[in-house]
Amino acid sequence: MINISLTLDTPVSVFTSHRRVAPLLPTDMLARMRQADPSITLADWLNKGDLNPAADSIQEFLRAANLFASLDEEGDDHSLLLWETPPLYQPESMGRPYMDLYLLDHPAPVVVVVPGGGYMMTAILHEGDEIARAYNAQGFHAVVVRYRVTPNRYPVPQMDLIRAIKLVRAHAAEWQIEPDHVAVCGFSAGGHLTASVGALHDAIRIPGDEYDHLSARPDALVLSYAVISFTTYAHEGSVAALLGSDNSAAMRAALSCQNRVDGNYPPSFIWTCAVDESVPIENSKLMAEACRQAGVPHELKMYPGGRHGVGLGIGLEAEPWLAQSAAFLRSIFSGS
Repeated sequence: MINISLTLDTPVSVFTSHRRVAPLLPTDMLARMRQADPSITLADWLNKGDLNPAADSIQEFLRAANLFASLDEEGDDHSLLLWETPPLYQPESMGRPYMDLYLLDHPAPVVVVVPGGGYMMTAILHEGDEIARAYNAQGFHAVVVRYRVTPNRYPVPQMDLIRAIKLVRAHAAEWQIEPDHVAVCGFSAGGHLTASVGALHDAIRIPGDEYDHLSARPDALVLSYAVISFTTYAHEGSVAALLGSDNSAAMRAALSCQNRVDGNYPPSFIWTCAVDESVPIENSKLMAEACRQAGVPHELKMYPGGRHGVGLGIGLEAEPWLAQSAAFLRSIFSGS
């Protein structure tokens, strides 16, 4: 891998102009950086600004930025745009949506990975790349979806995930994917996106989509410390970012995923940490109860301790979640 060496001494113009690095930034931070003197360094910009992120957050961003800049230098064979011209496209938003491919060299099921980020960004490193590689190790193909976030509103992120699922099935033979074994694994707000598409895959139509004849219904879901309800126990940041001013009680209820579960809902592996300061664990409980009442095969795992956004959960009580979710998917796909 080529070492791009993005550091605190790199001009902000480099970060804001790179098609892979720019989407790592929260929308408000990216907008402010684009207004700055392009020659100012990241360190000087941070010192003059009022965002004042924690030092560990800056280092995490730099690590992710170098990773994805390096991937770009190696070529784009591993990436695929979801659309040449996305529907409802806003040029001022952070680039066009795409997905990264983590394909095996033999036929296998696939996990479509949907990072979180409050519908304000996508946590692509610890809820994207690392998750995809871990599912590869479990014998699954994986793709990571970089969907559109704010200022885009509902149903734009849902359109992007629906398109990604259809693209996976369209390329199933080429990529050696089993088209009837397509799981979607979403985290936090990406879990809400995943859970909503589990119900709305046929309800949200995309005009002119050449893959309209393909199903976007996931064959199974993995809901990871997911935002589920937009009413009771709501994560208000996700609500605001997805709905904007269209924040009526009717819309909140319609996009509360536990209200959308019926007998056709995909089998679901639902997990969270018992300690979650951001998304109340009741979200996972509501979803599990809705699945139980509808007769949907599901598992609910609540791991002791932890926190929100643990990703793979290495070193925590939640660490077994990925292997356990893989076992659940294998069981569902085998019909056992």
